[in-house]
Order: sequence, then C-alpha cells, then structure tokens
Amino acid sequence: MHLLEDIDISIEYTGTAFVNIMGKKAISDSDETYKQAKEFFESNYELTWLKPLGFNNTYTLAVTKETTEIIVVSFVYFVIFIN
Repeated sequence: MHLLEDIDISIEYTGTAFVNIMGKKAISDSDETYKQAKEFFESNYELTWLKPLGFNNTYTLAVTKETTEIIVVSFVYFVIFIN
C-alpha cells in the first residue's frame, strides 16, 4: 500500500528532498543528489522518480561593482555563519 494512494504525480526539487526530507547536507553534484534521492524514495516510500525536468531553483543576484564592494564583507560573514 502506498502512503499517497491518491497522488499520481508530484514535482519535487532533488536538493529540497535531499536536505529537508532525507536530512542530508547539500552537495554540489546534482547527478549524485538525484541518484541518492531516487534510491531513497523508491526504497522508503515506493515512489518512482522520473528523469529531471531540466530546471532548478538556484538563486542568483546581479548587482553593480559598487554594490558588490558594499556588501562583500556582509556576505563573507553570512557564509561563515551558515557553514
């Protein structure tokens, strides 16, 4: 019996599943993230992951050089804080 009998298809970001559902630390290798998430969901929930759709939810910003110079120190502290 499937936990989600009434759902035929659902979309999930591999990184979100990897970190939030599987409880793992994010890695930069998207193929490895997909492989591990696919195996985890098949063995734990009997859910089959299809091939990736070809998009991601990576966040990026574009700023001027002047803005970069203003915020670079804050960013360095932020990176240190989250690691």
